[in-house]
Amino acid sequence: MALRADVLTLLYMLHRQPSRSLTDLLAARSLVTIKLIKKEELLPGATAAPHVEDEIRINNIVDRFGFEDCEKLFNTIRFLNGDLSLRVAEEYSSSRTGNH
Repeated sequence: MALRADVLTLLYMLHRQPSRSLTDLLAARSLVTIKLIKKEELLPGATAAPHVEDEIRINNIVDRFGFEDCEKLFNTIRFLNGDLSLRVAEEYSSSRTGNH
């Protein structure tokens, strides 16, 4: 789930100094990801690893966003429930890429 946070942590652990813009982008994407990821237990059913598939789906959406996109989207979805947040993020992503 926290792939971006893991990258940031790894960079710091290796004593790398990532650029401010990279750290800001990874942190912004992490906030959006955390808001969109399903929190409830997902039991295997149609797929054996529903949490992993949810994370991949969310990462594929969020990785398209720049810092400003994350800021705008997070302000929009901040107080929405999970399903509605995801719908809004998908629509936002689709409108940005022209994939309707």
